[in-house]
Amino acid sequence: LSSVVMQLKKHENRRELARKRLTTLVTTLWPRAQVKIYGSHVTGLCLPTSDLDFVICLPAVHKNTLADTPGALEGRNAINETNQ
Repeated sequence: LSSVVMQLKKHENRRELARKRLTTLVTTLWPRAQVKIYGSHVTGLCLPTSDLDFVICLPAVHKNTLADTPGALEGRNAINETNQ
């Protein structure tokens, strides 16, 4: 029983590390983005071998010109967030 608990904890730690790494990567490119996890891990129906489901929420951009580099619009205050 203790080995099963240890395995579950190990998988939980790996999932948390993956979430943190993805969040760091995404917010480096888009500082105001949000990374959310959904699916079986949120509902508690996951198995130790279940995959992770993420959605990356980016604020709406209301600008006619395209950005030439990731995060370029962030510095120009061209992003207006909407609540949907």
